[in-house]
Amino acid sequence: MCSGSEFPKGCIGCDNGNSVWGLANRSTSDYTCGSGLFFDVDNFGSPLASQYPTQTLPDETQNKAMFEGAADLLSDVFGFGRRLGVGAAVGVEVPLGVTYPWANGTEKEHFEGIFTRMKRLKLPIEQFWLYSSEGSMNAGINSTSLSVQQIVRDAHTAIAALAKVWPESNVTIGMSGWMLGPPDRPYYFDEVLPASVAITTLDPNVGWDPVDPGWANVTAKGRSKMLIPWAEDDPGLAGPELWVERMLDHARVGAGYGCNGLLAVHWRTSELVPEFAAMRAAAWDDAPTARAVYTEFCTAQFGAEVRTRLWSRHAVDLH
Repeated sequence: MCSGSEFPKGCIGCDNGNSVWGLANRSTSDYTCGSGLFFDVDNFGSPLASQYPTQTLPDETQNKAMFEGAADLLSDVFGFGRRLGVGAAVGVEVPLGVTYPWANGTEKEHFEGIFTRMKRLKLPIEQFWLYSSEGSMNAGINSTSLSVQQIVRDAHTAIAALAKVWPESNVTIGMSGWMLGPPDRPYYFDEVLPASVAITTLDPNVGWDPVDPGWANVTAKGRSKMLIPWAEDDPGLAGPELWVERMLDHARVGAGYGCNGLLAVHWRTSELVPEFAAMRAAAWDDAPTARAVYTEFCTAQFGAEVRTRLWSRHAVDLH
């Protein structure tokens, strides 16, 4: 649903100078070891706005073109995934009024607009996530805080909007974010939201902290409870990250708390085959171990004759 008040859009490219993430300007031709040859331009950015990869798009026409291009891209990717049996979700950060203070219209109008557009696109997804914005449940926030109450209000508004504009859809609502819930009552969303709403969250502190024990108190009958361990964390993306033992441990602890789903947060794919193998083992094996996962991985990748030597090098992951 594009209009004259279309929200401004932009992309990140190689000359963004993003101080938040410590990214300095660097052209692809300056990349080391010939890696710049993977890119056809110095200022590489999103193909959705290749002429303006690092700034807000200049006019309404460009805004609309990127808006429609993003929908085409997601439809293509999610459709391909569905043919392979892979489900997908999209969503927004909540609370809407805090996350998008520049937005015009009420939360009701925004959610109805979102689901109307998704219906028209026939977007092949299974869930729509409401993702608590970073900082919305930090220390000092509790279940009665304004930001938490706004999240609850947005959740009920989204449920009603989905039922109104897309009643024939099989799409369900899910809650996610940086924390299971407000620090004083981590299970609060389980108390105030219908059991049809899935609850899922990233494990705390980019995976360095244990699984939130508040999961044990998320007890609504029939609720989907999906744990999200970190297969890798963004500060460590410059090198290998081996978290097989942690993945198995978090999956085991989460299952003990009644979690019935397991996802992973990650950026890369082939570099994380051991972690994904651990997820598979956690779901299907009776008593999976890091040794078994790494042995299987090393055998498949390098052959049985060298697997013991390679396993001993990977064993540093255990501690």
